[in-house]
Amino acid sequence: MIPLYANLIFVFSLLLIALAMVGWRRRAVPGAIHFFGFCLSMAIYFSGYALELHSTTLNGMNASSLMQYIGIPLFPAFWGLLAVSCMQRRNPDRRTTAALLLIPLVTCVMRFTDQLHGLVYRSVQMDGSRDIPLLQFEPGPWYWVHMVYIN
Repeated sequence: MIPLYANLIFVFSLLLIALAMVGWRRRAVPGAIHFFGFCLSMAIYFSGYALELHSTTLNGMNASSLMQYIGIPLFPAFWGLLAVSCMQRRNPDRRTTAALLLIPLVTCVMRFTDQLHGLVYRSVQMDGSRDIPLLQFEPGPWYWVHMVYIN
């Protein structure tokens, strides 16, 4: 049985998409495009996690995890860009934007090619010992680089 919170997570992702649309409509306002990116990346992460909780196979969970890794690395960067926009009352320059997006974009590429090198996850398996099966992984070196960046 799929717990209620798995469905609630999906509902929250829909709310985040609605908020992202508000940011997109106001994209001429400083920070609005970063708000859009933040909300959209969170929505992608939430949707992927909801799908992972609904998955009953390792392949389904891996696919959901890949979807999550489109959003996971990006939302801290967009949050930082949004903070800079609010403090300066203008959008950050291209150099600042590139610097904040570099590690998240590398993390996305690393996660999508992880089967070739295992730098994000050394191993991935399904833990079926609980009420719902969960993805269990052994972190690789790039996982820790990413964790330092987002914290």
